Amino acid sequence: MVEQVTKISGGKIDAILAIAGVDTGGPITVAVNYYGALATLQGLRPLLLPSATPRAVAVSSITSVHPFDPQLLNVLLEGDEPLALEKAKEEKFVYATTKRALSRWIRRNAIRSEWAGAKIPLNAIAPGLVKTELLKRLFDDEATRARISAGTPMPLGGPYEPMAAAELLAWLTSEKNGHITGQTIFIDGGADVVIRGDSTW
Repeated sequence: MVEQVTKISGGKIDAILAIAGVDTGGPITVAVNYYGALATLQGLRPLLLPSATPRAVAVSSITSVHPFDPQLLNVLLEGDEPLALEKAKEEKFVYATTKRALSRWIRRNAIRSEWAGAKIPLNAIAPGLVKTELLKRLFDDEATRARISAGTPMPLGGPYEPMAAAELLAWLTSEKNGHITGQTIFIDGGADVVIRGDSTW
């Protein structure tokens, strides 16, 4: 990917959007959601340097505040990919843990010289329930729909169309975002507020 983007762009891009993700559980979820996102951000970062307005954003999830596996989280943040892939075969909450790890990595790294020092805002968004094909398929089963809705309560309008998340991504990678960095911005209809309440303050 890095080679192709370098070739097509001529060595200069204005934004990185690390969006790819899977929710099947197991090692593939760790490989794509966490290490794939990091490889995208780190691999393409040099191409941002010639830009006058470089920006980078990844997609985390409302599940980043759901139950997670502390051991797997620590292994991810320590960068031990082989061990993380192995642990993902057995651990619960793999998807949520990868998203929590991604948000934490962004928070830790956004202020470093490679990002803030190079004037590159680095953020993530955390969508709630979005009306994708995956959600539609899951919602076909009434019991699954009830379980997912209970885990991600969205008092402001419930599940929404993908364009809302796309517009937030577009703003974060635009010239208008000059000062937001290191943040995971929840676009979740209030789910984070219901789940965590005042705990972040």
